[in-house]
Amino acid sequence: MTMWKAEFRTMTGEERAELQQILASLSRSSKRGDGSWLGRWFDRGREANDLLSEALRRDLECGKAQVIHAAAEDAIRVANPDGTLAGFFVDIGNGLVMFIESREWDAPPGVSDFEALFPCSRFTLVRAPHSKVDLEFRCEGPPFDVTREVEAPSLEFLDAIIEDGEIIPGRLDSLKSDFDRLARRRLGQAPRTT
Repeated sequence: MTMWKAEFRTMTGEERAELQQILASLSRSSKRGDGSWLGRWFDRGREANDLLSEALRRDLECGKAQVIHAAAEDAIRVANPDGTLAGFFVDIGNGLVMFIESREWDAPPGVSDFEALFPCSRFTLVRAPHSKVDLEFRCEGPPFDVTREVEAPSLEFLDAIIEDGEIIPGRLDSLKSDFDRLARRRLGQAPRTT
């Protein structure tokens, strides 16, 4: 049984204002010739500001927000090599898993308020469809404990393979082989392990 659905709705005024503020910040940093922390945050590539700015413009033009509702039964914690939270793979049923990144980028090392709320049995992710900027994340069901923890080879490797909110075919009990298969397909090579 599949336990997720995605839909689009009209952006609220607050959501549009948030995207316009991010776009304005990117424009100011481009005029000064600075690299934007926002650009580096969303895309570590050389032309990050231009790519993010264009995606934000498309989001504002279409005026829609993507809303993903999901129910989860099980989860695996994904740790960065230093032990901090990189995210979770959650089982959303029907042979599908979803990757959810941590929502605390500025938390002190080793501390994550997000882990007090997530994983949870039901959640909603609202984001801009082109830029993938989070507009809202709600835990709507009770939290539960993860089955186990796995270590990502590096944050850069994880970012190159899977996006926040992405749904892929797989199962938590075979996640390593499913993820290795995804990595080979997307990178054209076997993943490096540490």
